[in-house]
Formats: sequence, C-alpha cells, structure tokens
Amino acid sequence: HERLTKIYRLRLADQSPMSLEEVYISNSLAPEFYKNDFENQSIYHLLENKYNLVISHSDIKLGARAAGNFPAKWLDVKESSPLVYMESLTFLENQRPAFLTYANYPYDRYVFSLSLPRDNN
Repeated sequence: HERLTKIYRLRLADQSPMSLEEVYISNSLAPEFYKNDFENQSIYHLLENKYNLVISHSDIKLGARAAGNFPAKWLDVKESSPLVYMESLTFLENQRPAFLTYANYPYDRYVFSLSLPRDNN
C-alpha cells in the first residue's frame, strides 16, 4: 500500500467560495507535497516544475449530489443544496496515476462546457 497525502483546497473568486477540492497524491511521487504553497501555484505547476513529472491527461466524471455538512460549511450553501460533483483521476505520461481529485461546486456558480471530438474510425 502506498502512503498518500490528502489536501483540501477551497477555491475563491472575489472572496466567494467556488469549489471545494479533496486531493490525494502518493508520497512517493511528491514527497512532502503538503508543504507547498497551493495558494499561488497549481498542482500541475508543482508536479511538473518541482517534482519533474509530466502530466498526460485526466479521466473525469461529473454528477450531482446534495451538500453534506462539511462542503456546505466551506462553500457557504445550505446543507442538502445541490452541488455539481467531479471525480478526476490525473495520469502521468507513463500512465501511472498522479493524483485523484474529488470536487464539489455550487450548482449556481458554474457552467461546464465540454468538447467531444468525433472518432472517424
């Protein structure tokens, strides 16, 4: 079993909470990752520039859920309010999982836009 670091990130826009993220990363990939400055640097930037890892892609699932006590408190919404929920597994260029993110977004503060390329094969 690998030891993991768990980080909570509250993202703000104009001092208003926009998302609450729970991120898990392997200690073997990024030793002492929790000591980094996440307020001014993205996880991608840290992994690629400090830890010399190359990010390849993420597999993302989106859904809806009711806000539990913890996300409701941090996102400044009522408990049971609807949230957009995202689960994202990000991979390195060698296809090893780099980090796992669970994120909650207040439904009325985001619009998600996707582009789906057509497979001509």
